[in-house]
Amino acid sequence: MELRFPAYTRIKQVEDVKRPGFVFLDFSQACSDSMIANRLANNKGRIMSQSKLRSWINRIFTNALYNYGNVVHGIYEDYQLKYFWRGVAYTIQAVSHLRTFSIDFVPAVKIAGQTIGNFAGPMHHYTFMISNVEAELQHVARCGQKLRDVLRLLQAFRTSKNLPKLRCTHFVNLAIWLSTRMGYQTLFYMSVSDLFLQMLYELCEAFYEGHLPYIWNRQMNLFGNFKNMEILHP
Repeated sequence: MELRFPAYTRIKQVEDVKRPGFVFLDFSQACSDSMIANRLANNKGRIMSQSKLRSWINRIFTNALYNYGNVVHGIYEDYQLKYFWRGVAYTIQAVSHLRTFSIDFVPAVKIAGQTIGNFAGPMHHYTFMISNVEAELQHVARCGQKLRDVLRLLQAFRTSKNLPKLRCTHFVNLAIWLSTRMGYQTLFYMSVSDLFLQMLYELCEAFYEGHLPYIWNRQMNLFGNFKNMEILHP
């Protein structure tokens, strides 16, 4: 879910030297309207706040279900919609008497500028993880439809085992590292079952080592949000 603010080209990235792979979003030259100035970045440095951005998005989802209703009428059955926040994802769950499925919306603030300077203050609740969604999609596309199916199976596996801290980011990151090591063509011609088992093996190995480097910043450990016991017993 791309969030493109009106003056996004003037948003500055400021590195958090204590958290590799994370940046502050400086809106000092991008406060194009009162919502940003008075709500999302209403501090002296005009740094966007995680919690205020989350609250703003949360109100959008909550008001949408309240104003437009939480029931969707399908051809064969009706679905009741439920909304909840899960980690970094804003989830809409659709429930009928026959099936249940969910859609995760993960927001990404679009930026265009280069990283400028760094900051080491105690403001981790203001930092955001850098990402390159378009490049990630290109990597996955080169591996073919079977990898997309495996990523869906891994997310279903995560849900069935109640592992909310395992996110799509972990699975996509694993897939990209695997494709660079084994080759895109190898993954393309693997069966869904073999590729699924290979991805599970890679995930277990990463848990065993307690380290999963981020594809866009190798100094960052994607298991940094896990406690030691969670890594030992995922």
